[in-house]
Amino acid sequence: MEEQIYKVAIIGAGPAGIAAAIQLNKYGIKPLILEKKCIGGMLQQAFWVENYPGFPKGISGAKLTSIFTEQLLKNNQVTYEEVIDVKFSDNIFFIQTNQNLYKSHKLILATGTVSKPHHYSYKIPPEAIDLIKFDISDLIGMSSKRIAIIGGGDLGFDFAVTLSKKNSVILFNKNTKPGCNISLIEEYEKRKKKIRYFNNSWINKIDYDAAATELMLQTEIINRKKIFTVNYLIFAIGRWPNLDLLKNFEGKSIHYLKEADRLAIIGDAQGKRNRQTGISIGDGLEAAMRFYCNSRISK
Repeated sequence: MEEQIYKVAIIGAGPAGIAAAIQLNKYGIKPLILEKKCIGGMLQQAFWVENYPGFPKGISGAKLTSIFTEQLLKNNQVTYEEVIDVKFSDNIFFIQTNQNLYKSHKLILATGTVSKPHHYSYKIPPEAIDLIKFDISDLIGMSSKRIAIIGGGDLGFDFAVTLSKKNSVILFNKNTKPGCNISLIEEYEKRKKKIRYFNNSWINKIDYDAAATELMLQTEIINRKKIFTVNYLIFAIGRWPNLDLLKNFEGKSIHYLKEADRLAIIGDAQGKRNRQTGISIGDGLEAAMRFYCNSRISK
C-alpha cells in the first residue's frame, strides 16, 4: 500500500488554522490538521470578544470557538497529536508527532504563541512546577481556588475576569496603571470583590508549602513587603511566536519555502504585535488561497 502524502498539513487548530482548513475545503482539499490539545487555541480562554463582526453585543471566546469548531468539523477531522519535529527533505515535509510520522507537500504553521520565559528568573521548587501556569486552560473548570496572576495587560486582566467567576484572584502589575482595554477595566470593576488588584507590585520569591500544597509568594507592593498564599500562579506577561518546530531550518530555507508557497506561517505565530481573532482568520484564508491559486495544489 502506497504511503499517504497529504497535499497540505496544518499544525495548530486555532482561528488561523481553522480558517485555512475551511478555505482549502472550498477547493476540494481536506488537509491533515494536527492539534496537541484543543481546538480554538487562546481564543477558547478569552472572556469576551467584542470586535468580531457579526456579534455586535460581543461573544465569549468559548462560544465563538464552538461556532468555529462546528463549521470546521463538517468537512474535516482533527488529529490530536503533539508535533515534536518537522523536517524538509526530498521535496517533502516530514512531520513527526508523539505517535506517528506524516508527510505533506505543503505546510501551514498555525502554532500560536508561548509565554515569554520571565519565570526563569525565579528559583521555583521542583515540587511546585505543576502549580505554575502560562494560560488558564487547566484552570477554567476549577472553583474555590486562590489564584495569583502576574501581568497588568489585556491577557492578565482577561484571565483574572474569567477565573474570578468561581475563584478568588490576585493580580500583580509592576506598572503604575493597568495596560488593558477599557472593556476589561469595566469587567474588573464589576468583580472587585473577587479580584484583588495591585499596581507597583512584583513578586520577589516563590516558595512552596509541601504540607498545604500551596505557593507562598513573597511580594513587594509600593515598597511594602507582603506574603500571599495561593493555589496557582499564572504568568501573563507577554508571549512569543511559537516557532520551535522550525529550529532546525536555516533562515534561507524558510524564506525559500515561503516564497515558493510550500510553507506559510500564520496567525499569532507570525509575531505580529496586534494579535486578534479577525487578523488570524484573514491570515488563514490568505495562506490557503495563495497555496491553491499560485501553485495549483489541486492537481
